[in-house]
Amino acid sequence: MNKQLESYLCTRYPKLLHTEGPGSLYLFGFECQDGWFTLIYAACELIQEHSSYRDSEQVVASQVKEKFGGLRFYYHGGDDYIEAVVDLVERLSESICELCGAPGLIRERNGWLSARCEAHERRCAMPTPKLDEWIRQGDSMARVLGSALKLFAFSATETARWLTSPAMAAGMKSPLELLQPTNGHRIVLNLIGRIEYGLPL
Repeated sequence: MNKQLESYLCTRYPKLLHTEGPGSLYLFGFECQDGWFTLIYAACELIQEHSSYRDSEQVVASQVKEKFGGLRFYYHGGDDYIEAVVDLVERLSESICELCGAPGLIRERNGWLSARCEAHERRCAMPTPKLDEWIRQGDSMARVLGSALKLFAFSATETARWLTSPAMAAGMKSPLELLQPTNGHRIVLNLIGRIEYGLPL
């Protein structure tokens, strides 16, 4: 991950993402590409909010990396909620391009597994978002993941399944695909609200 994005995360979440001392992230940094920034941001936002405002034990991340094509977020401390958040972002990483954050899937190339969108699988050049765009997408991802986890009783499996499955109410796009355009998260949050209150979709 580029140093600007790494620095932003560590500055925003200093209690969670230690950069000094034994077991800190300083030694290796974030061992993945920029496309998972929004997932890592969302995980950090939900974890730190839970730790800070619910009198929970402070969680400390020890390593954030790519492994077998998916995101791995290793940490110490936490409870069932933290476990659900981490499980969810790790599952979703398999459906998000590690390079750009667009919808993708795990692909194999020369014996290596990686999460790639169609454009990056074809090795097409893609525009690189600026920091403020990454942050906006991270905020949106955090709001959606927090609401979706609550809707599905904090089951990472069910939440990930719903977020990555085509929805009739979304024109047969998955909620995860709807997050890409500007303000797309509002459509997803509206879908969640309608399901929560038993309204027709």
